[in-house]
Amino acid sequence: IEARPGVTFIKKQIEQVDPGNHESVFAVYDFLLGEDRYTWDHPCCNKEELKNAVALLSRIHGAGCGYDATKFAREEPKILDMLHAFPENYEKIGEMARNASAPTAIDSNLLGTLPLLKDAIRKSSGSLDHSSLPMVMIHGDYHPGNVKFLGEEIAGVFDFDWCKMETRLFDIACSIIYYCAIWDGKEDGTIV
Repeated sequence: IEARPGVTFIKKQIEQVDPGNHESVFAVYDFLLGEDRYTWDHPCCNKEELKNAVALLSRIHGAGCGYDATKFAREEPKILDMLHAFPENYEKIGEMARNASAPTAIDSNLLGTLPLLKDAIRKSSGSLDHSSLPMVMIHGDYHPGNVKFLGEEIAGVFDFDWCKMETRLFDIACSIIYYCAIWDGKEDGTIV
């Protein structure tokens, strides 16, 4: 999709995107065939689509094996290095769920499992050695709203703005949640 000057990218200085005095480049492409069939909060994929999604995520992880992303590394801690902050964050989310004017199934489930989550994190945070977990280039936001389908096949994947070197398990776990739970309306909290 061409921008005003006739190019398919634009350069801007935007502090929120790239702090400092750097130019950021944004590109918009209109070349992925297929259908935007699902959103992140209402996946409802059939078994064949799920199977193809799993296969593609595996290919994405395999394609990044051995890639040295040192010069492109995000300046943020690894997921497992942030576990110590999870209990406090879960407590804040729990407080929001307790005070919700119209609690959802997710709110009720969170409140019921919050003590178990906090206890599991407390018990495991000092003993987890993630150095043995495979580190790969992950997508970071792999869900049905970020792929295009041609029939039951995935024609393309996009939205790589959370892509980074991380434990493969993190990408797999997030993808299972995104592909297998509904997050909106009356069906909120439904496992598909």
